[in-house]
Order: sequence, then structure tokens, then C-alpha cells
Amino acid sequence: MGMHLRGMQSDLRHHMEDRWALGRQWTISNRLPSTLVLYKQSQTGHREEVCEIQARSELTLPPGTFEEGDFLIAYRRYGDLFYPFMEPQIIKMRSRHIILGDIGFTQGEGRGIVVASNWDMRGVWLHNHLSIPLNVYYKGNLVVQLHPNAGLSYMGGGANVVYFNNGGQGLNRDDVLSFRYATSDGHDKFLRDTVLSNVQAMNIHIGIITTVPWRPDPFNGVYNVDKPTHSGISFFHPVAQGTSLVQGVEYYLDI
Repeated sequence: MGMHLRGMQSDLRHHMEDRWALGRQWTISNRLPSTLVLYKQSQTGHREEVCEIQARSELTLPPGTFEEGDFLIAYRRYGDLFYPFMEPQIIKMRSRHIILGDIGFTQGEGRGIVVASNWDMRGVWLHNHLSIPLNVYYKGNLVVQLHPNAGLSYMGGGANVVYFNNGGQGLNRDDVLSFRYATSDGHDKFLRDTVLSNVQAMNIHIGIITTVPWRPDPFNGVYNVDKPTHSGISFFHPVAQGTSLVQGVEYYLDI
């Protein structure tokens, strides 16, 4: 039976990563402007609190904190209640650095990429993985409002996934998109800026938990049966009267 070079390289890399991680402590970085309470759930269903991590902070935990296959669940505390704040993530022992509120890019495998004289990329999918709404700004203008993550794709009616094509004008390499918490008083809270540095990156995943270098697979890379939700406004729609279309999220914020 023959051996495949790709399998040999993968096995060697995993072996080296396992050796590197052995006995190392965990580092958790919270890039969100919200204090979070972290729980872990084992494969048998046992759940226990791990720690509380302050907004935009970092902490370390001992090597035995997690086991392979544990689910990491991030909650936001509101009084005596806990609200799921982002999608759970399976812990991988090969990485000892967990990032909360990361932004990941995935490629569209060449789909929809068209060469044009006035723009570099036709548009980009935006995926909100947080349980609160987000406002997206482009060149100082509010251009997209992403609803909270409901676990649905755009084909399933999820308004947390939007295709932004700048009103048909396209986007250019090195353009900047700014993501902010949407609040009912109209005063957005800054989350992150991201640069469109790769014209092949057709998906931006906002607010994910990453424990390994890889990112989520594109949600829309295979099925294109229905038409996506487009957003191309270049100004704040006057109907909203300067406030978020989704209200009542102040308890998620550290003001």
C-alpha cells in the first residue's frame, strides 16, 4: 500500500504541534468591548464555569483547563441571567491561544470574481456570529445593518448574513470596513476595523472564536439556488431616524 506525501506532511505537522502544546498554559484574548463569562462543556454534557474575562483584555489559564473536544461557550452576564453571546467553539489541544471576537476571512474559490476597470472585487459576504446587531461603516457611511446571529444562512432567512456590493460600485483592495455594536440611542460602540487586503476573500466572519489557524468554511461557496440579500445604501436611511433598527441591546455593553 502506497503512502501519500500530503498525509505524511499533515501527520508530521500534527505531531510537532502536539509536542509543542504539551504542558503549555492557555492564553485567552478577548477582543470584544464586552466582559464575558466562559463555560466549558465536555463531550458527556458536563458543564462548568471556567472564568470571567474583562472587555479587551487577556488572561492565562493552567495547562489542564481544557480537554480535547470540550465546547467553549461565551456568555454575557446581565444581573442573574446569562445570555449566549457567540457561537460555541470546539477546543483543539494543538493551539493554546483562544481568541474571542476574532474576524476571519474565507475565499470564494473564484466565484463572482470579475475583472473590472473601476473596482477590484464585486462585493463581499458579511457574517455576524454575535448575538447582537452590528452596524457596518464604509468611508464614513453606515452601509449595512447585520441582525443578531440566528444560526441561519441568507437562504434560511437569516438577516445576520448580508452581501455588500457598495450599491453595485464594487470594492477595492485596501478598502476598510468598520464594525460597531448597534445601540438604540444611535451611539455605536466600536468593535473592529478590517482591511480588504485580499480580493479573493469573499467572506468576512465577524465575532468568531478561534483556537486554530483555520477559519470557518464559506457558507455560500456551493449553493447559489436563491438570490442573496444585497445592501448597497451609501447613507443612513432616514426612516431609521438615526437609531438602530434593532433595539434593546444595552445590557451587552460595558459603558
